[in-house]
Amino acid sequence: MNDQRLSADRIASLLDQMKGLTVALATPLNERDELDAAGLERLLERVIAGGASCLFPLGWMGEQPLLSSSARNAMLVETCRIAKDRLPVMVGVSEQALPRALEQAEMARQAGADAILSTPPYSYHIPQNLIYDYFKGLAAASGRPRAAPGAPEENLDRGRSECVLSGAVHRPRPLRILAEHERATMA
Repeated sequence: MNDQRLSADRIASLLDQMKGLTVALATPLNERDELDAAGLERLLERVIAGGASCLFPLGWMGEQPLLSSSARNAMLVETCRIAKDRLPVMVGVSEQALPRALEQAEMARQAGADAILSTPPYSYHIPQNLIYDYFKGLAAASGRPRAAPGAPEENLDRGRSECVLSGAVHRPRPLRILAEHERATMA
């Protein structure tokens, strides 16, 4: 991956822009299960006009793992194109394997996404050190701030969160932006 990390000033600016409403976007599809680009543009214009402060494609609507690669990539590229310079785009990157997550994070960076939101592999129990390595590898290689849903301890077994929380700054917010560095957490 190209190392095009965001500066601390750019991350601070993004956090300011993202205060308010982050909207998880459904992926509009046509009858062939391809992205409905005109439908996406209408959706984004309505969401932006409604006061959104950040767009969140491929996230919590649930369809991301079911989309074809071409539909997922088109959603990412078109969302970034339509939103360009108007408000931040934070892309959902949730995969079972780090190499696939890194591919998605790189595509997000190339498309112009401002941040990624990732979850750990979730289909089976994974030891804490491997979850930590997954997040550390994704943060180090993605070149984008990484957000984790909820409190960091929700991404790990309860009571065993020390590996991700070491050095973290805790704030009572539902979304934390994690800098690329292992010991820095921003909210």
